[in-house]
Amino acid sequence: MTTTAPPRDFYDGATLHIRCYDSMHRSVPLLRGDLAFYEALARRAGGPVLEIGIGTGRVGVHLAQAGLSVTGLDLSPEMLRLAARRAADSGCADRLTLVQGDMRDFTVPASGSFGAVIVPFRAFQVLLTPHDQRAALGAFRRHLRADGLLVLHLFDPNLDFLQPDVLMQDLHGMDVMTGRRVEAVMQEATFDYVAQVRRDRWRYRAFQADETIAEEQVLDLMLRWTWRWEMRHLLELAGFTVEDCFSDFAGSPPAYAKEQVFVARVTA
Repeated sequence: MTTTAPPRDFYDGATLHIRCYDSMHRSVPLLRGDLAFYEALARRAGGPVLEIGIGTGRVGVHLAQAGLSVTGLDLSPEMLRLAARRAADSGCADRLTLVQGDMRDFTVPASGSFGAVIVPFRAFQVLLTPHDQRAALGAFRRHLRADGLLVLHLFDPNLDFLQPDVLMQDLHGMDVMTGRRVEAVMQEATFDYVAQVRRDRWRYRAFQADETIAEEQVLDLMLRWTWRWEMRHLLELAGFTVEDCFSDFAGSPPAYAKEQVFVARVTA
């Protein structure tokens, strides 16, 4: 058995989190309908799509399979490798361009000509300060056409879960590299209530066929929660006009402790 210490970031190299990401998040209720939602918005925007935080390509590859031209940005080389494999297996690699970069400061091919920028599955919340959030929104705007659309997905803060003694449920998946069963258990959650940042510490374990531990990693995930009106004001400061805000991907109106799905257009 090997143990990695001190704790690593969730996306620091080929972590167990990355290697079992797809299997652990295959059926997440809060994502129900998001693929159709992004596809409809991308077609409405009428142009190429830039996905921020493309990860393993769940959304981007779907859009490319639907015939759209997609560029995907991610900071993690390991995530991008998995996205490239997914695109090749799906037969749409010619419609998907993958770029490694930081969402706060990047330039990708076709800058300024994208019809839509999408930021799925709460990727925007890895930005831990308002300064970083403003920088990212500015970078998104620079890559959009004058009539371009921005779609952001965040969680709506639930006060019941912003407490150290409330932990998330265990996660289970499979290591895509070895086929081993993986279990993830949250050990602790700590909070900076002034900065609106939570740090979750997870212990990931991969098991041999005889259920002995083959590999173990302690991984930290840090996220910033952003209130609905705070996010609306950030968008306006960055040069966007909010067209819609939903609490899910079925178009439901805003609701406490559900999701924040913003659709914004570049301000004329």
